Amino acid sequence: MFHRILRSLYKEQQRRANRLYSLWFTSNGNGVQKAITNAEKLVGYPTSYSSLKYLAEEEPANFLGLAKKLVGSGHPLLSTARDLLSQDPHIGHHLGGLWVLLLSKAAGSGDNLDVLQSELVNGIHQKQRAIADTTELINTAFLVHRSMVDIVQSQSNQTLNLGNKLSVLGGDFLLAKASLELGKLENTKVVEMVSQAIGHLSEGATIERTHSSFDDLKSWEDFIFLLRGSLLAHSCRSAVQVVGHPENVCEDAYNFGMNLALAQRCVEDIEVYQNNKKILTNSNFVLMLARNTSKEINENCKAIDHQEPDINSTKTLKNTIEQDMPDIVNKTRLHYEEHYLSRCRSSIEYFPNANSVQAINDILSTLSQE
Repeated sequence: MFHRILRSLYKEQQRRANRLYSLWFTSNGNGVQKAITNAEKLVGYPTSYSSLKYLAEEEPANFLGLAKKLVGSGHPLLSTARDLLSQDPHIGHHLGGLWVLLLSKAAGSGDNLDVLQSELVNGIHQKQRAIADTTELINTAFLVHRSMVDIVQSQSNQTLNLGNKLSVLGGDFLLAKASLELGKLENTKVVEMVSQAIGHLSEGATIERTHSSFDDLKSWEDFIFLLRGSLLAHSCRSAVQVVGHPENVCEDAYNFGMNLALAQRCVEDIEVYQNNKKILTNSNFVLMLARNTSKEINENCKAIDHQEPDINSTKTLKNTIEQDMPDIVNKTRLHYEEHYLSRCRSSIEYFPNANSVQAINDILSTLSQE
């Protein structure tokens, strides 16, 4: 019963998404929906929704019954769940597993004599699919963990407390599942790399909570690497390493994942900057670029460093930026296209599977159109 409910919810969300995409991408027929659909056909099956299947296997009715109690509380766990169900490809974390599978197919089978062609399905080894699933699990686990809220002593709200407990338990459950999947690979190097990425995610989440500002591009890139780039980079590297690719291919895969995460974050930060209902944080790339370009903007930002941002401070900052740097969004697009997206393309240009390389480039092109 629960599986049918999940499938019906997913199909309904897909129908809604299709209507939105038809409005967003109607001119050249090469929009994000078409690019992702073609990519999923290449790798054999859609990777979206994979992390939720684990929740569906373990007493889901109890979990959903508890989650219903959060309705109306404003707890961020509900919005996190909504984002996961919507599978909006504009939310970069939804494509983690798909990127790993596409890269795996693009790189080919490698030189490992222990890997038989019969073990490949659509050009992808079962271990590579396991790594893609693990990437989804870990990413979703941290998204759930990060939905926790601070509850001050004067705010003794049992519903918010329940939401925090569900965030902890749900995230821990998915991490435990990821650990089991990693163990099945029987590859200590992959376990080491993914474990390092989990440590980086924890470190990045801690830095994020401090609302720290970033003095230069390098410090911002280091932060985004911890928060999301490390997992994608190490997952891509692991996926090509398990089938015996040489070090230069592994390094190309790593660089692809790292630069892709940076590009996706820039796209998301532009969306936040242009949305009047979203709060602008110090880690936003648009704000960081403006601060490092304009002394006036930087001085205005110093007054709110290490403070919890809100709508009022966001409005003030945006007004200052738009007056001093009206072309800041175009500058941001130019930066991630010339740096991160171009590096992604150069990392895979010599990979042998031309169809998969083209599928990757098609999705990257939709990022350029944002």
